[in-house]
Formats: sequence, C-alpha cells, structure tokens
Amino acid sequence: MRKNWWTDTSTANWVDYLISWLASGLAAFSCGQAVGSDKVSTLGVGIVTIGTLLSYLARVLGGEQKWTKLAGPIYCISAWAAFLGVRYINGAIFEEGTFPIELMPSSWLYWMILLGTCFLWRDGTLIFHLVPALAMFGFVGCYDTFRPVVILFFIFLVCFAIMFARAHAREMQTRAKESGYFNHTSQSQLSAMDESEVLREGPWRWAAGAEWALGSAMIIVLLSALGAPVIQAGAKPIAGFIAVRQPTLRNAANRLPANSSAVRDTAKVGDGAVDLSNRPYFEVKGDIPGYLRTAAYNTWTGRMWQRVSPLSPNEVYETATGNPSGVEDQAFAQRMKNPNQVPGTPPGEYRTQSILVKSLIATSEIPQAGNSPICQHPRGVLPSVDGVVAAASLSIYSAAISFDEVEPRADANVPKKLPGCIFANLSKENLAPRLVAEAKKITKNAKSDAEKMELIRFAVSRLIKYNTKVPATPAGEDPAAYACFESREGYCDVFATSVVQMGRAVGVPCRYTIGYLPDLQNRNSVGTQILLESDRHAWAEAYFDGVGWVPYDATMGADVVPGGDRRHSASEGITAVQVISMFLNGLIVLALVVGGYALYKARTAPKTPEIVKAELDRNYLVFIGNVWRFTGNRRLLSETTNEYLARVESRLGEHASAAGEIGTEFTNMMFSRSTPTVEQVAKLQADVAHFAKQLRAAKK
Repeated sequence: MRKNWWTDTSTANWVDYLISWLASGLAAFSCGQAVGSDKVSTLGVGIVTIGTLLSYLARVLGGEQKWTKLAGPIYCISAWAAFLGVRYINGAIFEEGTFPIELMPSSWLYWMILLGTCFLWRDGTLIFHLVPALAMFGFVGCYDTFRPVVILFFIFLVCFAIMFARAHAREMQTRAKESGYFNHTSQSQLSAMDESEVLREGPWRWAAGAEWALGSAMIIVLLSALGAPVIQAGAKPIAGFIAVRQPTLRNAANRLPANSSAVRDTAKVGDGAVDLSNRPYFEVKGDIPGYLRTAAYNTWTGRMWQRVSPLSPNEVYETATGNPSGVEDQAFAQRMKNPNQVPGTPPGEYRTQSILVKSLIATSEIPQAGNSPICQHPRGVLPSVDGVVAAASLSIYSAAISFDEVEPRADANVPKKLPGCIFANLSKENLAPRLVAEAKKITKNAKSDAEKMELIRFAVSRLIKYNTKVPATPAGEDPAAYACFESREGYCDVFATSVVQMGRAVGVPCRYTIGYLPDLQNRNSVGTQILLESDRHAWAEAYFDGVGWVPYDATMGADVVPGGDRRHSASEGITAVQVISMFLNGLIVLALVVGGYALYKARTAPKTPEIVKAELDRNYLVFIGNVWRFTGNRRLLSETTNEYLARVESRLGEHASAAGEIGTEFTNMMFSRSTPTVEQVAKLQADVAHFAKQLRAAKK
C-alpha cells in the first residue's frame, strides 16, 4: 500500500509544522511591513522559525507523554504574558513609535504568535495558534500601509484549511479505531500509518481526506480573487469609499512621498517614477470642484519650483515693460484678489460654491479651489498669500471653504498692471530656450491670451505621453524640455512645468500648482468625496483680467503609456516586497493547480472494493428512505429487507412489485460472497432513481 507524507494522518508530522511555520511567518512578516519596520519582520520570522522547530522536536520526542498535555495551559500563560508585557518588550527591542496607536493591538498579537510557536505540542494548540494570526491579518488589512497583505492572507487561508483538514483527519482516525472499524475489516494488525490509508479508501474517506478541504479552499480563493474586484466596482458608486484613519508611521517615508501631508516650499520636477497608494487623505462634502489646490509656486530654478518672490507684493508693475508704477491702493488690491467680483457685492455673498473639508490624517494642507477662497477654520480665518491659504501646523481639522470657480473666457487677456505677487509669475528666468521658441511658434496667430494658453495646453498634451514609471531626467537637462523633445514621456509635474514655462514665454502670468484631482469613483451617492494619495496632481494656472487664476491641465487628453496611469503607478525597479509578492503569486497559482489536480485524481481514481461497497450502502439507504417516506412506515432494525417490503406491500400498491425486485437485488449484492462490480452498482443506482421518480409522481 502506498505511503507518503500527505496521506499519513496518523499523527502530526513535519508537513503540519511546515504549514504552521508558513502561516505564522506570514502574519509576523505582514505586521512588520504594516508598521514600516524590516526589523519587526525579520525578528518575527526568525523567532517563528526557531519556535516551530522546537515544537516539532517536542512533538517527536515527547509523543503522548503527560507533560505535552500542558501545551494548552502554557500557551495561554504565554499569551497573557505577551499582553501584559508588550509595552516593555517593544521598548526594550524596538525604537520608540514603531507601533502607532492604531496598530498597537497587532503588537500583542505579534508577541502572542512568536511566544506561542514554542508550545505547539498538540493538535489543539497547533490549530488554535492560527487564530491570533488570523486576527493579525484583520488589523493589518484595515489600513493601506502594506498592500501585498491581501496576497499573503489568501495563502494564509489555504494553510488554515489544510491544517484544519489534517487535524480533522487525525480525529476521524481515532474515532474510527475506537468504533472498531479496523477490527471489522479484519485488519487489526495494521500500523497507524496503514490505518490512515485504509481509512481513506473505506466509507470514512469522506471525513478523513484533506484534499476536499484543500480543493474547497482553492475555490474560495479563486472566487475571492475574481469576485472581489467586481463587487468593489459595483458597490463603490452606492457606498462610496470608506475612509479609515491611517496610522502615522515613524518611518513611512519608505513607501510615501516625503512630507506628502505637509506644505513644502519647494517642488522637484522630473525626479523619477512615483508610487502613490490608496491612502485616504481628506473627506470632502458639498459642491466638489474639478481641482483642489494645496500649494502654488512662482520661481523656477531649472530643476525645481520654489515659493519665493523677489518683488514687493504691494508694488504695482506694468505688465508689458515690467516697470514699477507705484503702490496698489485698496480698490486695486480688492480687484486683483477677487477679479470676477461684481463691484459693491460683499465677498461672502458672491461666492457661489462651498465645501466642507475634513482631514483624515495630520496635515498642514488645506485644499482650496477657485479664486482666493474664504476658509473658516477652527483657528479662525487663515491668511491668504497669492491666492493660497497659509499652511498651519500638522493637525487633524475640519474647514468650511467658500469659493467661486470660474471658467476662462475665450477673449480674456492679462491685466495691463499687476501687483508684485502676481507679476512674479511672469518671470522668464531659467526658461528652456526650446520651450520659448515652441511657445512663440504655437501662439503666433492667437487673438487673446486665453487662446494662447489653450493652444499651449493642447500642444503639450500632444508632445508628452503620460507615464508614472518614467526614469528621472538626466542631470543638466531641463525636465520640461527633455520630456517635450527627448523622452516624450512624463507625469503631471513635467506637463504642468511645460505649460507654465511656455505661458510665461508669451507674456501670460502662470504658476505651478499642486493639489488633488478628485476621482469620481471615490464619490458616493450622497456626494461625499474621498481624496486619496493617488489623487495627488500638478497643473498650471494662468491669470486673466476679470477672471483670475484658471487651471490648465495638459494631462487631459494626453496619451497614456500602458501601465503608466497615475492610479497604477509603481516605484522604479523591483523592490524586495515586490519580489516576495511575485513569489507568493506563483505559490497561489501552484496551489490552485495542485488543488485542482488533487480533486481530479480523487474523482477519476479507480474505485476500490471498499468504495464500491460504500456506494452500495448509500444507495440502499436511499431506497429504504424512499419507501419509508411514501408509506409512512419505518423499517424496524429486526426486519430484513424482504420482511419490511412485505409489511408495507398494501401501502406501496402498484409499486410493490418493483420495490420487491430492487430489494432482492440489494440482498443478493450485499450478502454475496463476491464483491459487486462498479457496473452492477451503477445499474442498481439507476433503478433506485427511477423507482423514486415513480413514487414522487404517484404522490402528486
């Protein structure tokens, strides 16, 4: 009889401990990656490896000795010790702040898993040990700090299913032995390993085999992988995006852009591939605009943008010549600040739209729209500089913002005079010569400044293909010019910089703006919008007389490099986590193939005499059950089949003859010296099905 590590369910062997090690290691590794600490991951996997090895040795050497029965109580003590001492242990081993408050419960589960691996001496603790690991995945999965956790969780579920199935098989083997099954089959001298083989071939095989549980787990994983995106896409328009406050990680910079939640004085351009997560940043309610800016920049250095101006903000300059023409008065300042305001209308009344912004993380960003928004903040109205509300310190806040979102007129032009804060955006310093020449060529027949900007926006959208995976701009090259004329690829930063440079080249005040481009997929039916990190965007804004600052986004209408969409961005190169993810993806595919093959073999394998006999027994129970339901009389334990059929003959009526023939066939096959063939059992099964159909028809 064939014997191997998979079919042997007589006792827990190295397979069970290998599966336990994999499941526990995945949970510990995920915990470390969720808090952004490779040290937590490495230490966790290392202790799990040592602890599992010690437990396996204890199982092999200890067997069924009395001390192994203490595994459960000792495991509980270790779990309680982990709960009480988690702060002290973390403080002694890890840096302060490694586990943020939102993920603090995971640190207890982390140490419970690590300590518990040393006491897996019996089936009870071996199975229970997967419970804290399951809870760990629950905590980690609540946040988008480690995206491959979904893949690891699927593998964990497969491990859980296999572990449970094998433990169940061992329990069934024990019960079968206690019931006298092996004595009944005249095989009382079998070894424990041989008993597990016999059990899988007899009527107990439905309870003893692990393949069915594995196959079921594979189906669940497959349906989850295929069905979850469909459910998500169908439910999002109704339910919207569920915002969960994200933990502030001590070293989150390894996966999030540096200071992404703080307003910075500089913005680099052409710095290489970007990788933005689905981490929620803001919740917005109300008349949600197309663009929400968080910062604007006016000085181009040739490689980055800065928020500085060498000009006096109160000085007025001639637009055409750049010559100072005095100091702005109150009326002029009001007109520049609110260029499309009807004279005599209070600012608070002419604002036509409003939104309520709630931050979901500690941030200094305040999303704004339109021209010089009025921002009612818990700390009062924040001052505005160049149309951008001044940043506060990092905090969680709510702000009500009123604004007037304007559209550019086709005949709009630049004012003849500008205050220093706006005139600074006409600077031609560090403009790329090729972009200047291209701008003048494109706009030579334009009839207004607004038409110039639209021609520039369209030209840039044709020159550059959108690609978040583009490499960094080579040293010494202007990122915008390089993207337009050399690489012909880039993401929003080079699009916006190109438009700003070309707009300034033809005399239109332009500024580089960053903020959020809301994704309609993240807006629910009641109008609540969630701004994600992947919604971060950059675009150009131009200033016109009587209109104000108007967005010009050249990425709209631009071709996209396959896989380079801003919501599918990825870091340049392959990281260690990506390598692990690809490896685990391969394991999932392999597990699906193995599971499918196991199911196929189980269905197509030649039927042994024991299996044929079991099928005959099942068909007999079906036959007797049909007779009982039709006649209303049960078969007594003391009655033979023929005696029972004779007693209910009058109730069977015209079906008594057919019942007698089938009963005789069962008697001959069940008590014959020779084993019935597969064909004989199949024919009898068909007769039973036909007989049952006749009885159902007679009852109607």
